[in-house]
Amino acid sequence: MQYTKNHDLMINYLYGNDSVTESDSIKSLIQSDNIFKERFIYEKKHVDIERYICDEMSIGERFEFEETLKDDPEFAADFNLNKKVNNALEIMALEMKLNEIYEETFSGKKFKKIIFRPELVKWVVAASVALLLVSSGAVYFFTNNKVTGDSLYSNYYETFQDSPDHYFLKNSSLAEAKKRYQEKNYGDALILLGNLPDSITIEDEKILYSGLTYMELGRFEDAIGRFELMQTGDNYYSFFQPNAKWYLALCYLKTGNYSKAKKVLESIVNDKGYNYKEAGKILKKLKD
Repeated sequence: MQYTKNHDLMINYLYGNDSVTESDSIKSLIQSDNIFKERFIYEKKHVDIERYICDEMSIGERFEFEETLKDDPEFAADFNLNKKVNNALEIMALEMKLNEIYEETFSGKKFKKIIFRPELVKWVVAASVALLLVSSGAVYFFTNNKVTGDSLYSNYYETFQDSPDHYFLKNSSLAEAKKRYQEKNYGDALILLGNLPDSITIEDEKILYSGLTYMELGRFEDAIGRFELMQTGDNYYSFFQPNAKWYLALCYLKTGNYSKAKKVLESIVNDKGYNYKEAGKILKKLKD
């Protein structure tokens, strides 16, 4: 309950909706609580991304933001991912509108009067092209495959449950990150994982749990990047590589990359790796 209250205070502070008392509380927590401080930095980056995309920043803020993009590759990657998500949401909104137009067109209803405005011209052109695709069946094919990937992901995804036997070397920070993951406190888990030192003894688990946490946060492209790391080089021989391969296949399904998903699933089946029976079932459903 306290975590939720503090998080709400933090968000209000970042959006400038806080009172003087709340502002003082946030500043005090930043100074006294390291985890809260890391969480604040994490949330601020994403609020800044949203404000930049929505053109809500001052000239000075935009300049500072763009300088950060140049200097921080990880932040730049997050920014690009957020832009893709925004574009996807716009496409979804367009798809909903097209469905309405389709229903009106083919159910015999009359078109409503449309008043064209200059800012709608681009949308009208895009809608016209999309309607042509509908008539040719292309949109149906795309949507049908997307739903298939989503449904397969939903049916086969389960939160990773590590066995105590797998803890080869004790590491208190890693153990705490895993604990936060199991408690579904994914924001804190990601922060703790990001602060772990580079060490050959824990690197594979660090990569695996980072990918798993990104999945829970819906950041599938980031998860794919982590899991792919474990399919090459020294990480390929990691104890957790088979687990990472399974979750990589699920991420490919979720993001609609069916060709890569099939290759990974076939590899799991051939190697009789982690969840190979489930991998075989998915392959069969993809072929049906």
